[in-house]
Amino acid sequence: MKILVYKRTHVGDPDGSRQLGKEGCLGRVRGFNCDAVISVGGVSSVPTRQGIAMKINWVGRRPWKSASPIDPSGPLVSFRPNDFRLFEHQGPSLAYEAPLLAKKVFGSRARFFFCSFSPAEQKEAENLLSRILDLCELDHLQLKESGTGLIAGVCKSPLRKGMSSCGKPED
Repeated sequence: MKILVYKRTHVGDPDGSRQLGKEGCLGRVRGFNCDAVISVGGVSSVPTRQGIAMKINWVGRRPWKSASPIDPSGPLVSFRPNDFRLFEHQGPSLAYEAPLLAKKVFGSRARFFFCSFSPAEQKEAENLLSRILDLCELDHLQLKESGTGLIAGVCKSPLRKGMSSCGKPED
């Protein structure tokens, strides 16, 4: 699985619409052929002020791309609802959830990582994606758009009695 991990500098792109690049973020990097994206807050002053520094901000997999009406340097990247979670400032610490990945990401000045993971880092990234998108372990943090902005949401819609909409048994 090809996973792009990047340090995000601000909130808002993507937003609840599950589209990356609406504000031109990541430019040509949006065109990389990847299977999944893990976005974490960088450590500079803006992500720190916005409360996203060193946190998992959003994850997405199985992206599809279309021409961007705003930025010709890269496509608009979209995700289906079940393949996307937006946490923004409520995201968990990358160091807690994936310590090897955090060491790589925050131990470097590089803005993004792609196809340069050790086997252990790759496994940690894949496990993180699975825990968030398949098992919904962190779904209680997901943000959903409301008329008044973003609010915390939960995986509440049962597909069958005793199961969450993500297929995880409810307590």
